Amino acid sequence: MASEMGYNGTLTVGAEVQYCKDVDIDMDAEQVDDTTRNNDGWKSTAAGLRNWVVTFSMVKHGGDTLYDTMKSAFDTGSILSGVSVVDDQGDAVSGSCKIHRFSRREPLNGVVTVDVTLSGQGRPTFS
Repeated sequence: MASEMGYNGTLTVGAEVQYCKDVDIDMDAEQVDDTTRNNDGWKSTAAGLRNWVVTFSMVKHGGDTLYDTMKSAFDTGSILSGVSVVDDQGDAVSGSCKIHRFSRREPLNGVVTVDVTLSGQGRPTFS
């Protein structure tokens, strides 16, 4: 079985993010303690509220209107629809998100990059 290569995937935030670098999707559920006296002294947990987060880096490129769109969405707290991460096999996670991190990096010897964190708003769609 061949390994999937991340560089063949796509990230869309309304439009495809052309200057995207690394992309991570994290999904988790809060641990809810449901231990009772009937557990024979062993702790028990259940999955609580779920969350999904997309983090990525992108190179700031002159004329990239998507950079300005995301910066504005962070500033206003707007919901971004049409967020989608698709791997090279066509597996996708998509939904609406808010930007909770928009950190610009300006290294002395390198390109300007932006680290972005998108927090899902409700259940994502898997396809």
